[in-house]
Amino acid sequence: MTEKFLKYFFFDMNINGVAKEVIRDNTFNHPKYDEIAEITEESQENNRAVAKFLRQKLLEKVNLELSISDKKLIAVNNEIKIVDYDSEPEIIASTTEIINNEYINDLLEKSMKSLIEEDFDSVVTKSRTLMESVFIQILHENNVPFKENGNIGQYRTSVNKTLNIKPDSNWNKDVLNMITGLNKIIDSISNMRNNNSDAHGSSNRVRINSSEAELILNTAVNVSKYYLEVNARKKLRRKVV
Repeated sequence: MTEKFLKYFFFDMNINGVAKEVIRDNTFNHPKYDEIAEITEESQENNRAVAKFLRQKLLEKVNLELSISDKKLIAVNNEIKIVDYDSEPEIIASTTEIINNEYINDLLEKSMKSLIEEDFDSVVTKSRTLMESVFIQILHENNVPFKENGNIGQYRTSVNKTLNIKPDSNWNKDVLNMITGLNKIIDSISNMRNNNSDAHGSSNRVRINSSEAELILNTAVNVSKYYLEVNARKKLRRKVV
C-alpha cells in the first residue's frame, strides 16, 4: 500500500501546473533551479523534462530524510520501490588498467550515474555508445579508414578484420561459437538501443528493469575491455617486431 501511494505521489499525480510555473520563472530570469534554467519555452518535451527533474529533486529530498533509517526510494519504470540504503548496482569489470581514453571513461561514469539513478533507457544508449566509441578508437589507432555513419556493425567488422578476430573455418569450433556469440551480443545491445532506448520515442518499448540494465552495461564494458585488450596485444607485438 505504501509503495502504491508513493507511485501515485511521484508519477500519477498531475504536476503540470508546477512544471509550467518553473518554466515561467525561467522565462523571466528567476530560475528556481539552475540545472534547468535554460528551459524557457513550453512544449511537450520541455514540460516532461521539467517534471522529470522535479520528481528527481523530490526523490532526493525524501531519501535524505529516509537515510537515517537505512532505507531509500528508487524509481524503476515509473514504479517506486523501497530498498536498503546501500543497495546499488555496480560495474563488475575493472576498466582502470585498459581504458585510458578520457571520453570513454567519462562515458562510463555517466553510464554508472544513469544506472544508479534508475534511468535504464539511458543505460542502453550509453552501453551501445561505449562499444561504438571503443571500435572507433581502435580503428583510429590502427589508421584504418572508415565512414563514421553510426553503423556499429560496420565498425565491428572492420575492427575484427584489423585485429584478426574475424571467424575463420580453420578456427576451433568453440572459439568460432564464442566469436559468433560475441557478435550476437553486440547486435542485441545495438538493436535494443535502436528500438528501446531514450534515443527513440516509442510506445511499444519493452520495459527494462534494474537487473537487465546492469547486465547490459556490464556486458558492454566487458566487450569493450576485450577488444581493447586484443588491440593492446597487437600493438605490443608490432613493437617487438
